[in-house]
Amino acid sequence: MTFHHFPGKVVTVSYEEWNKKIQDNFEKLFHVSEDASDSNEKHPNLVHKGGIYKDSYGSSSSWCDYQLRPNFTITMVVATELFTTEKVWRALEITEKKLLGPICMKTLDPDDMVYCGIYDNALENDNTMLLEVSIITKDL
Repeated sequence: MTFHHFPGKVVTVSYEEWNKKIQDNFEKLFHVSEDASDSNEKHPNLVHKGGIYKDSYGSSSSWCDYQLRPNFTITMVVATELFTTEKVWRALEITEKKLLGPICMKTLDPDDMVYCGIYDNALENDNTMLLEVSIITKDL
């Protein structure tokens, strides 16, 4: 695999090397520790909720990396070897408590500073905090 986005140089990495980098660094970079003094935490001042997995790493808005979202659960199913059992159980407990609703999963923690739980499919405006969403559910 060849990467061209490094300024002034091309870097080639084999799939085996790339896999090893992911295996060696995933939890260090994507797990948000509940321990405020964890040396792996790049921005401890941005930690809103520990014990979770980041949805992103290195976002242009650093605080976005610390939002609780359910997407890590898909990664967990596809690449179980990236996760430590104890940490993933804790993250699942938090996710269940904060995101699981009676008919669906919230896509953002209600405790998050940008959370807005207003979903109205008829709503049309320029406020990006209010989403136009179609929800399909089974008959209850």
